[in-house]
Amino acid sequence: MPFENWDDTNRDLERALGELQHREFLILGEPVEHLGPRRGIVHLAPTRYVQVLRIEDVLSAECVGAASLGGIWEMNPNLIGRLRAAGWMTPAETMARYGTVTPNFDQYVDLEDLPALAGVLVATLQLLGALPHDLELQTQSGRAAERIG
Repeated sequence: MPFENWDDTNRDLERALGELQHREFLILGEPVEHLGPRRGIVHLAPTRYVQVLRIEDVLSAECVGAASLGGIWEMNPNLIGRLRAAGWMTPAETMARYGTVTPNFDQYVDLEDLPALAGVLVATLQLLGALPHDLELQTQSGRAAERIG
């Protein structure tokens, strides 16, 4: 069932984050679409998404990366600046601070700050131009999370 608006997206995301156990993750984003073969390999269409992994009492969050920084989503410098202002670290900042790098934006939050993180994740998808009814919430198992009625 698609989300109707940003409020129910935030509510369901916060609930799902609260249910995560150690080493479990979730993804909230647009469905991945296959564009078909490209030189013999499957080519996936870029999508807007956020994802969170729980490691003990820390939530490790990622947002789709900017193509100019090694990610897959085209972003202008203004949007990158707005994401950084929302607490997202660029791949270079993550590498400098933690010694690890992904092509995505990263953010690390204590479990007690879960409600604020849910708000940041939803605001991030809004900044990226996603629409609530286009989003899917998937849990570690890969199945869509059950919605609260």
